[in-house]
Amino acid sequence: PGAEEQSSESKDLLEKALNRVDSTYLHPEVIDPVSMTRDGIQAMEHAASDLLVLEQSDSRLLVRSGVRERTVNIDGVDSLDSAERTIREVADFIARDRVDELSAEDLHVQALKGMLRTIDRHSRLIVGGSLDEFNTRFKGTLVGIGARIGRRQGKLRVIEPFKEAPAGKAGLLPGDAITHI
Repeated sequence: PGAEEQSSESKDLLEKALNRVDSTYLHPEVIDPVSMTRDGIQAMEHAASDLLVLEQSDSRLLVRSGVRERTVNIDGVDSLDSAERTIREVADFIARDRVDELSAEDLHVQALKGMLRTIDRHSRLIVGGSLDEFNTRFKGTLVGIGARIGRRQGKLRVIEPFKEAPAGKAGLLPGDAITHI
């Protein structure tokens, strides 16, 4: 399917994940859009056996999908927005004219997995059955204050306290600064 046929869910997954990285990641200085784009495109290879991504240089990748190929220049990627656009273009190129069930959304999932690995060893995308397995496996074993936190105005702040968790029960509110633990 082409870009116009992509489901809004597909667009939302890629957009939401990168927006989350942009708005809540605690160490924005380690985010490198070029590396994220390169690793994201390379990770798309895992979606189908006929996909191949070759590095032609630090800033150029050759993407082969069956008998079709396209050179992708990632030198101009300077933000997460331009990384997202480049990932979408490559996914659309690969998904177009395929006879199998491979969709742009499948490619976005693979790309996000590769992109998140460049940030740190803990950032991962968990979707579908993997999310159910993760929730089942770790239910009741995670320890924390019970809030989504992020860096705002140079301070670690509560983004969303979870009502039934310690943070919510203690009265923490969105915007509260965490000054010590």
